Amino acid sequence: MNEKEFREELKIIIETHSNEREKEEKLKILNNEFSHSIKIIDSERGISSYYCYMFALGFYQEEIKSINRKEYFIDDKFIIFLLKNKVLMPISKKMVKDNDIIIYFVNNNPSHSGKIMGDKILSKWGSCFLFEHKEWEVPINYGDTTKYYKSIPKDEIKRYYVKYSKFNTG
Repeated sequence: MNEKEFREELKIIIETHSNEREKEEKLKILNNEFSHSIKIIDSERGISSYYCYMFALGFYQEEIKSINRKEYFIDDKFIIFLLKNKVLMPISKKMVKDNDIIIYFVNNNPSHSGKIMGDKILSKWGSCFLFEHKEWEVPINYGDTTKYYKSIPKDEIKRYYVKYSKFNTG
């Protein structure tokens, strides 16, 4: 099995409607065909209460609620807003430190994100688990390019989310 087939298989595992235990078993079986480092990580929050971008930014529902938003999730539109406003500062892979951010792109559009932790990445996959993995141990639909960015203080994210909210009433 090559990397592309492996990543396609990850996509199928994550998108199937099997329960979480079955997904975990499928990941273990997949390790026999393509050795990987993917581990399920216990989440400090309810797994259905956040998306990958919220996890990567460390900006969750309670912060969004404090801004009196009707919706409580961050999506790729906010990431695009941060990129266009140069809030997310790109860094080279060599300069990456713990808690910095990786963003995956499909056709130059953000599709997934995670936090750097040592030589691994922590990221939330869909409605599934929080995972620890290597850069390209993600479902194929999460992207074909990556870029790294310095982590952003929560108060700065909040300030930009307020700006973003003024233009995007939800």
